[in-house]
Amino acid sequence: MSGLMTTRLYSLWFLHPLKQAPYTSLMLALSLLAYWTLQSPPLANPGNPFEFIGNLFHHRDILHLSLNLFVIAYAGSHCESTKGGPLMLTVGISSLLIGSLMEYLLIDGQFIGLSAGAYGLAAWSAIDIFGKTPTKSLLIVILFTAIIAAGLSDSAFVAHAVGALTGGLMAMFGKLFGKKSAAAKPTQADTGQTDYRFRPMTMSDIPVAVEIIASTDEDDAEEAEENLAERHCQGMYVLEEAGRTIGITGFYKSNDVGDIGWLSWTYLHPSAQGKGGGRFMMKELLRILDEENIRKVFIATSDYSEDGQPIYAAAQAFYESFGAVRELQIDDYHDRGEAMIIYGFGNPRYDAAAPATYEPVSGVVFHGINAAAESEHGYEMQWESSPELQQVTGLSDCIAQAKHQKARMLFVALPEDVATAAAASLGEAGFENCGTLSDYYEKGVGQVYWVLKEIV
Repeated sequence: MSGLMTTRLYSLWFLHPLKQAPYTSLMLALSLLAYWTLQSPPLANPGNPFEFIGNLFHHRDILHLSLNLFVIAYAGSHCESTKGGPLMLTVGISSLLIGSLMEYLLIDGQFIGLSAGAYGLAAWSAIDIFGKTPTKSLLIVILFTAIIAAGLSDSAFVAHAVGALTGGLMAMFGKLFGKKSAAAKPTQADTGQTDYRFRPMTMSDIPVAVEIIASTDEDDAEEAEENLAERHCQGMYVLEEAGRTIGITGFYKSNDVGDIGWLSWTYLHPSAQGKGGGRFMMKELLRILDEENIRKVFIATSDYSEDGQPIYAAAQAFYESFGAVRELQIDDYHDRGEAMIIYGFGNPRYDAAAPATYEPVSGVVFHGINAAAESEHGYEMQWESSPELQQVTGLSDCIAQAKHQKARMLFVALPEDVATAAAASLGEAGFENCGTLSDYYEKGVGQVYWVLKEIV
């Protein structure tokens, strides 16, 4: 990946470090509030726990505060995105309190600031990212301690060192005794090997992930780079073989339906294909989807070809081998000559669920258009409906907006009951029904796609 792409990646992350880290955001906000509230000088010898804790929110100056908050933002958001907010708070608060208390007991009560917690989170994140083995983890802890000893005054050494040691030990014990995924002990029958490792993706994995994607589709690689950074890798995973990253996959939940997932950025390095890694990776992801109570996952792909060869044909056959069913195709969706194809894969746990019952609707209001994701000059209609509505309105206005935007196509995705109410009006306006994603909203309630290609 070029230096320019790398610079843009990390500058983008800096603008969105806490988008998916509400616990870390709250910690930073409370720290700032406490700093501005506690304007009185810190107590040299705090006599009770409240005075001791109050001292932790004082800082020498705004630079001291800013550095601590930056480390907490970076390391805390990484910890939260990979292991969750409660663990991040546990690591940060434990490191802060233990480190500062040891400073108070062994030196004096003049230590101020959040540095012990920041160093604890930094050590935890470093071990999570780079500590692939216990030896490497231990070396990271020693390195942290050595840096602190060489660069800090005696009045801060104990707090910083103990804070880093606390965070480092929590990361090491978490790896040794934490919940193992099936990736920790893959079976010979499933993989043909025993050295696959499936783990959550971190920000440091993005450059390699982009390279893997670029080996199949360079256009997708640039889009993936930005998307992964904006999402802070949430819901993404990497597959490693003997310590080398060979694949990526993941999912995101539907904005409309909480138990529906969409497959995201799933690629395997060409050198690793045909050796069992792809099946191992998909089985691990399906296990996680089941743990997340995802009722059904959909896979959006395309029929894009290079030199006459469809580059996603092998991936589509691979999904079908797991039981995914081709449910929908929208011709020319991505661009002229490139269709969007959607596969559906249901969670067997929900097969016996009873179909949903719902109150029929008789009217729909179409109230605007938005640019459709991953579609060149394609637009999607927005809508709302309720049992009280008695007619279909706004359709001509949406078509006029699409014409004004010089849209190549206009489409809308509707629940089956809403689609039934709007079918006649959509047909009269020139829309075509191009298929249904079954059981999308609920068992028995699919999502119907209507497309208008001739916008005049």
